[in-house]
Amino acid sequence: WAVPMILSWFEVSKVPTVIVEIIMGVIIGPSVLDLLGDTPHLDFLSQTGFLFLIFLSGLALDIDKIISSLPKKIRKVDMISNSFIVANIIYFGSLLLSWPASWVVSLFFEIDIIFFTILFPTVALSIIVPILKNDGELNRKFGQIILMVGAIATIMSIILISIYSGVLQKGFQTELLLFLVIFVVFFACYFVGKQLVKITLFKQIMYTLEHAASQIRIRGSIAILLFFIVIADVINTEPVLGAFFAGTLLSMFLAKERSALLFKLDGMGYGFFIPIFFIMVGVNLDLSAMGDFGQSVPFVLVLLAATFLTQMVPTYLVTSIFGIKKTTAAGLLLSSRMGLMIATAQIGISLGIIGPAANAAIVITAIISSVLSPFLYKFTSVSGQKQFKLFIIGGNKTAGLLGERLKMHGVDAVVITANQKSYKLFLDKGLNA
Repeated sequence: WAVPMILSWFEVSKVPTVIVEIIMGVIIGPSVLDLLGDTPHLDFLSQTGFLFLIFLSGLALDIDKIISSLPKKIRKVDMISNSFIVANIIYFGSLLLSWPASWVVSLFFEIDIIFFTILFPTVALSIIVPILKNDGELNRKFGQIILMVGAIATIMSIILISIYSGVLQKGFQTELLLFLVIFVVFFACYFVGKQLVKITLFKQIMYTLEHAASQIRIRGSIAILLFFIVIADVINTEPVLGAFFAGTLLSMFLAKERSALLFKLDGMGYGFFIPIFFIMVGVNLDLSAMGDFGQSVPFVLVLLAATFLTQMVPTYLVTSIFGIKKTTAAGLLLSSRMGLMIATAQIGISLGIIGPAANAAIVITAIISSVLSPFLYKFTSVSGQKQFKLFIIGGNKTAGLLGERLKMHGVDAVVITANQKSYKLFLDKGLNA
């Protein structure tokens, strides 16, 4: 409760809340004040928050847009014009570059090259989506490409870390391909869902039980999340893969009624579970272990350099589309590593791939990159006049309420009024006026 209040009070809008939550976790944790002691209940809530974060990341994807952008046949022009193809080129370019980057890092520090190859291309959707939304870029080609890179990086990182963790635990066996089961379950659930929404009685029941004490859509969403997590557990893969597919499945049925359910799920996730995850990341961050690593500061700096390098170099492939300055801005924004990088590190430490010192270095690298990236993006991005497709004419109360509602739904609109008092009131509410 205190963190966003303090950030808002001091108008520190450019610092992501999650970073301050991690710092608060460090302060109340054993490294500083040691206020918590043994906390199995908080560990459980933290794990739930982690899965909820991945679930909401899958829910943020607009699958219909991705499918509609797929070309009927690959032509040369698609290699630079189709958003989905460009996003794939950027991600896989980053993944390929991560291998030599990890090898170079291994010359100076003892690391697992494969693990760090998977780690470097991770992208923080929780950082880039709000920034793109705030800049009005989310529905434009520039924002769509960045969003798709983040989505592909999220899916691929989860799949790759799931396969690698299986190899480390049991060796390379045919059972590793069991993760494909979750794809089969995904499509089966999608088919069943498409049939259910055609049934009039089902739709009537859903509408009747949507509000008040039943909240049937919330219950259904949590049921889907837990179902996919159980499936992931049964096939011995990472539960994060199940959580992400649950969110993606749900997003495919929310095109027209996304708002109300999303607000409620966001309230549960970002209002309760997810902050506990980030605070507990700080609590479990062993800063004293950094001293055991010997050269901890150089290690963080090398990781930071590799993080930006492996992301920015492939992004320059789209220079012909957006120009050098905007392409640089895209690469910088995609270099933020909060969330999935920390989550991957948590998996790594649980598997024994990395130790507490390396985990602390990775978390610090993620924090620094997530602070630097938004600042550098704002500095390098091409600032132009904001364009709107929706105008609200008038300065009365109704215009203000409509503006607030549209903003809540993420719709860019501008209020035009001749009333100076109304104009100032609209600005105070954060509306475009």
